[in-house]
Amino acid sequence: MFTPHPKPPDSYTPSYTKPKKRQLMGWLQLSSTWATTVDHTGQKHWTGVRLAWEEHRISSWVNHRKIIADLQTFLESRAQWSPSIYDNPPKADPAFDDDHRRGSTLREEIEGATLQYPTARKSSAFITRPEALSKRLRLRGDPASSNSTFPRPTHPLFPQQSVFNESLTQTLSFEIKTTTELVRNAESLAMKYRVSYDAVSHVETLNEAVLALTVVFESILVRLENGISSSEGRHSVFIALLPSLLDELARADQATSDLVRQVPAALLHVDFPGVDQEFKSNASAKLLGLIALRERAQWENEVMGLVSRDLEVVRCEVADEMDRRRWRQDTTSVNGAPLTPESPSAVPLPTHSFQRFIEQLELQMSQLGARMDKGVDDPLASLLETLETPLKEHLSHSARNLKSHFARVKRITDLLQSIHKQTSTMDVIREEFNALQLRIHDVIIRYESKTEDVLGNKSVDEQVVSDTDEAMSSDFSAARSDAMVFVNSLTQRVPLVGLLSQVPSVRRSFSMIDLASATHASSEFTIELAFDLHAIDDAVRADCNSYTMRLNGQVHNLEQKSDIYHLSRIAKELDASTSVLLTEVDHAVVQISTLRDTFDRLGATESLEKLVFDIDQASSTHRNRLNRSLSITREISRRLESAPGILDSNVHERVRRLESAPGILDSNVHERVLLPRTKGIGELEGRITSWEASNESLCARVVAAQEAEVLRLKQEKEAEAAHLAAERDRIAREEAERAQLEKARQEKEERQRLEEARLAEEARLRQEEEERAISGNPGQAVEFNIDVHVQSQRT
Repeated sequence: MFTPHPKPPDSYTPSYTKPKKRQLMGWLQLSSTWATTVDHTGQKHWTGVRLAWEEHRISSWVNHRKIIADLQTFLESRAQWSPSIYDNPPKADPAFDDDHRRGSTLREEIEGATLQYPTARKSSAFITRPEALSKRLRLRGDPASSNSTFPRPTHPLFPQQSVFNESLTQTLSFEIKTTTELVRNAESLAMKYRVSYDAVSHVETLNEAVLALTVVFESILVRLENGISSSEGRHSVFIALLPSLLDELARADQATSDLVRQVPAALLHVDFPGVDQEFKSNASAKLLGLIALRERAQWENEVMGLVSRDLEVVRCEVADEMDRRRWRQDTTSVNGAPLTPESPSAVPLPTHSFQRFIEQLELQMSQLGARMDKGVDDPLASLLETLETPLKEHLSHSARNLKSHFARVKRITDLLQSIHKQTSTMDVIREEFNALQLRIHDVIIRYESKTEDVLGNKSVDEQVVSDTDEAMSSDFSAARSDAMVFVNSLTQRVPLVGLLSQVPSVRRSFSMIDLASATHASSEFTIELAFDLHAIDDAVRADCNSYTMRLNGQVHNLEQKSDIYHLSRIAKELDASTSVLLTEVDHAVVQISTLRDTFDRLGATESLEKLVFDIDQASSTHRNRLNRSLSITREISRRLESAPGILDSNVHERVRRLESAPGILDSNVHERVLLPRTKGIGELEGRITSWEASNESLCARVVAAQEAEVLRLKQEKEAEAAHLAAERDRIAREEAERAQLEKARQEKEERQRLEEARLAEEARLRQEEEERAISGNPGQAVEFNIDVHVQSQRT
């Protein structure tokens, strides 16, 4: 086996080596043997290949003809259709047949149902089933239309497909149109059935209304003819319920009139085979019965009207007769004096007139008592022994009633005095209330004036000197104390007349006929009053409550005005202290601005150090001044009941106390007192914060400038040192590179010298070999030539 030589290096030049004779002869013999073997083996191989190719060619033609036959059979049988057509069972034809069958069945059912009585269930079913069939047909569409997606497969190998597709689409289109027409016919029949059902349902509804009105009319007739049963008597209840009964009759008559118009029209719409004649006859009979009941009720109503008018005439006649025949007062028995005094006039009488009126009334009552003793009791005592029992009991009962009535009239006199006392007390209370209102209003006006003077920056000389704070405070305390005493004493000062439970409420005035014919006990007689005692007490209570609420409101307003006045004074003091503090802040801001401008113009480190010293000194000076100014604000804050604290928290606490001070809820005070000072304190706080921030910022800038200057000098030194180090490194690198290049140059020259020596030696040796070969053996020359040729081929 031949093993190739390893690859020589790039600098190596191969030299020719002469082959040996034995090796050369072996090569020649091997070449001759291989050529002979290749000739015989190649002929046998190509003969076998030829025979195998012929066999495969014959087999390929047989397979080709078989495949062509199978393809032709497939194309003629199943290639014209998709696999879903011949692999799955056909479903299109049963679907079309099912729709047609359902449409025919539905039409037959509707035609059969029209011959029967219509029902709601069938009507609903006949409406929904054609809609479902129509929806399915619309979704399926017409295969013969131009926009149909029905498949029409075509192929050049099957020219008969176009004719078959056209025939198929026409057939399907005809079947769909037939089914659609059948469904439309069914829908028309279903609508007719629905109309017939609605007509029958309307007639049934009218029949129910007729039956209900029939029951109403029968009930009305029974009540009109027989009256209404009751424990108090059917006639009295009947008269009381007669108006509502007539209203019910009028409503029923109106409803009957509507039914009389609607029922004949509804019966005309049920003239179709499914409704029998008995249904129509029953509806007509019910309507006729209702009409008869209405006519009967109308007749009863007219009769009741006539009876009612006759009863009214009789009632008037009976009333007149009763008035003519009632018992009249005997003027001789009582000297013509009335049993009860006349009602007082609407205009209140003066006190002296009222006293005279009471004296006259008491005199008249005493005279009536004496007359009753002499003219009634004494004669009755002598007559009772000779009278029969019924008349004696009647006269005794009348006498007792007369005495009881006399006692009640006397109690009414006492009630009149109580009412007069109550009215007099309320007059005094009203006068005191008005006086207190004027006093409180005067103090309120004075407080408002003083508040306006303080808030309006009016000088002390311009204010009223006589109206001092001590006088106003004294008037304020006196007015508030008097108002509280007045409010607390109202419940004890006002008498109530409704507490006299012995005075009964009254129905009407009684005459002698009432007293003589009374059958009840004397305690059951009542005397009429033109007013309600509890209503008078309620009015008095309402006035007292009104006085109390109004006085409390005015006292609260007075307290609020006092608080507002004191608040305005404290606010003005706060303004003064805030103004001083604001001036100090302005000076501090101006100085910090000057120092900032100075800093912008400076640049040397020594100047920066001096500027830092100036900034610290100015900050310390102004901070001390601000602390001294803020001490006044702390004192005002303590007056506002705020705890002392640091500067910032003191400002917030002062604002919070000012917002929660009494009287601050008033909108005018809120806008004039709180808002401007809150805004001023906020601005002051902001300016102080801004000044401190500017001071700190300037200090930071100066310090940063100092640090930047120091850092710049340090960076310059470091940069200089780095530059020198880099220069030294560069020189060292250049020296090292120069030495390395010199060393590489020397090594390269040495390698070139050695290579030239080696090549010269090889050339000398090769020349010697050539000379020996030419002079000694010609065969070796041939071998040498072959070796040179082989070496050249390898090269």
